[in-house]
Amino acid sequence: MPHPDDSGQLTLFDAPALLTREEAIDALRPLLGRDLRAQSDSYGLTTPGVTPANKGWAGLTLERLLGLSPNNEQAPDFGDWELKSLPVRRDARGALVLKGPLTLTLFQPRELRDQELVESHLWLKARRLLIAVRLYESPEERRSPLLGLAPFDLTGALAEEVRAEYEALRWLLREQGVAALPSFRGRLLCVQPRGEGAGWSFSAQRPFLMEALKGMMGASRAP
Repeated sequence: MPHPDDSGQLTLFDAPALLTREEAIDALRPLLGRDLRAQSDSYGLTTPGVTPANKGWAGLTLERLLGLSPNNEQAPDFGDWELKSLPVRRDARGALVLKGPLTLTLFQPRELRDQELVESHLWLKARRLLIAVRLYESPEERRSPLLGLAPFDLTGALAEEVRAEYEALRWLLREQGVAALPSFRGRLLCVQPRGEGAGWSFSAQRPFLMEALKGMMGASRAP
């Protein structure tokens, strides 16, 4: 029987139930060590043998594996937790290292100015994470095995440090304006402009990510 959704529109089907983080881990664990690029190709998110045009292809693949349709919402993907794809690479010695910061969310300067941390998209996105770690082998991205899954809750001293950096950014914005934001140098967070009309991004830096990855469960053998 058709029924109205939250917007008052009629819909024939109920939206699929969102997975808990624990259910998502159970669903993705069998894929540890397997190639996400092959899965992406099978979904039509990428074209076999062609370098992906969309840098977010891995995240979209993981979302599809968990039954989530693509969306541009700034709310967490799965209700009370957020899924993030984190590429890592091998250094000259063959050790796995972070490829770079991890984008957490976008924001507009007016939101940073007006919102407390607990009201912000940053907090909603970062407070409960599931980080899916994948291997980045080359810019061509011909393959990318899923190496690990790291559930993470932003609490305690790390949360307080994020709060302090967020407030420092708000002060900088109020006192010196938007042009001063690139000068911010936080230990945990960095901000970057995203281009004309696209706003800014919050990214997690290495100390944040190393803390988040402490509880990572990985494949039995790294490829």
